[in-house]
Amino acid sequence: MDGEIYFRKSAFGGFNRDDVMCYISELKLKCEAQKEQCEENAAELEDEVNKLKAELEEKEQELILLRKKVTRLEKVEDPDDQSENPGNAENKKHEKTADKLMRKSMAELATLPRQAEWEEVVGKFQKCGKGATSDEKWHMMERIFYLYD
Repeated sequence: MDGEIYFRKSAFGGFNRDDVMCYISELKLKCEAQKEQCEENAAELEDEVNKLKAELEEKEQELILLRKKVTRLEKVEDPDDQSENPGNAENKKHEKTADKLMRKSMAELATLPRQAEWEEVVGKFQKCGKGATSDEKWHMMERIFYLYD
């Protein structure tokens, strides 16, 4: 059946009914076999997609943990740091106050109406884990200079 198909002619015109019915049933069997093969392939691909999604979720969680560790390590004070800047103690005090204010603001932000919905929508465009809090998504900028009175 790979090439042209020839049906015997009928005595009253047209084609032999048995030839046509045999051809149709062969085509039906081939179509069913192809359909089963496609469904198997689709199931295998869906399993692979689910595995990759799970792996991606794990990697995103690892990334969040690593970012938290980096943040904690960055917050560790350097003992030599105070000797470089005489106003450093006061600056540290202001930074701690700013950190507290930032944490408080993030906590308030999380309780606002429809905030969770907004975070979910915007989270699609941010590189953050699913279910990440506002505090994990937004980070205070590093101070690059100080103003003195």
